[in-house]
Amino acid sequence: KGIKTGHPNYKIMKNVVKPKYDIWLDIGIHTDGDIFDAFTLDASRVICSSICVSSIQIYEEAFDLSDHVLPCICVYDDKVQWKSSTNEVNVFKVIDRLKKIGYDEIVLIDLKHLGKNEGPDIQYASRISESYSGIIFGGGIREEDVSDISGLKLRGIMLDPEFS
Repeated sequence: KGIKTGHPNYKIMKNVVKPKYDIWLDIGIHTDGDIFDAFTLDASRVICSSICVSSIQIYEEAFDLSDHVLPCICVYDDKVQWKSSTNEVNVFKVIDRLKKIGYDEIVLIDLKHLGKNEGPDIQYASRISESYSGIIFGGGIREEDVSDISGLKLRGIMLDPEFS
């Protein structure tokens, strides 16, 4: 809901976040103020998604604030999905720019496969992992896909939620 409306529900997070947990927080970061607020909740990492931000400049500002911000690039058919359509859509150019800013880790979510319960696009994940280090890949990855994708040069993966 926070991503959709641009108004994260910090009240819920205050009840969930405990210092003993390593929490990665994705609550719909839109501005550098949201990033600051997220860290006041003791998040160990804050995920900043391209579908929530208006420009790549937010990633520059975020990097200046903290090295615990994790940029998340949402792609569909190799095109980056942004809140605003005036930004660079070539995934390779966006990753290059984020690397130049100084990010060592970047989440890449393949929206075409996310939530479909059909598995990830292994060839796409392979192409991205061969081109860049530090990629955490998500989008369609189920528990049974982990062994197939574990041989790639990825920093990590994000599993889709389980379907009942």
